[in-house]
Amino acid sequence: AGLAAEGETVVREQVLSRDHTERLLQVIVHEEAPPELENCWGSCRKATEGAAKQSFAEAWHSSNSSARLEFCVPGDISSAAYFIVLSLITGKSLRIENILLNPTRIGFLKVLKRMGADIEEQVKENEWEPIGDLIVKGGNLSATDITAEEIPSVIDELPILAVAMAFAEGKSRVSGASELRVKESDRISCLISQLKKVGINCSEFDDGYEITGGNKINPAELDSFGDHRLAMSFAVLARAAGADIVVRGRESAAVSFPEFYDYLF
Repeated sequence: AGLAAEGETVVREQVLSRDHTERLLQVIVHEEAPPELENCWGSCRKATEGAAKQSFAEAWHSSNSSARLEFCVPGDISSAAYFIVLSLITGKSLRIENILLNPTRIGFLKVLKRMGADIEEQVKENEWEPIGDLIVKGGNLSATDITAEEIPSVIDELPILAVAMAFAEGKSRVSGASELRVKESDRISCLISQLKKVGINCSEFDDGYEITGGNKINPAELDSFGDHRLAMSFAVLARAAGADIVVRGRESAAVSFPEFYDYLF
């Protein structure tokens, strides 16, 4: 929106969030993006000021413009998270090819590695977004804490990380995640209420929750509350536990991953 606005648009953030927009803007103004964007917004501003901004704005609004942009859209790392966690908690090995490995999107991999996961990242392409393969080897996981500084890079994966925590040894804690309460559902309250139904020792507080792993998973009927990430996380829980768990609203997974159950089963 700032490209079409008069004057300068400034965006400031306290912690680094996803930088897809900054990377894309550098591509569409025909500037070569550096391999590592340590100062993303500064780079973005430099790439879109002056003549470069004007030329892009003209091309954008011109119906006769022949300008075009071609790029590869890699596999969605957030969708892959469900199968990564499933492999880890069931002791299986998994290779996922051509997946997005943007540093601002793989915070959950860092969390899983901290929990003891064996995950190898193989970057094959890094023209404007790092793309590569993931090799996952299942094994025992240990509890960990996720604090506010990490939340922007793991916000979509927190429900499936909660499942990993339920199978990890020890007590895990998530804090600084109040944003979860205003997603497709109140993901803190909905997540914890349903995990309790299957016998997982957990509790919620204003901006997060605690989960103690090593519980016996009991049969239950869980409600996804129409939230695609909860539906997929509960499906992974059921698959890993081998328990008779029914997930209501499982079709909501189609919001982001229509083929999810084809891959899961």
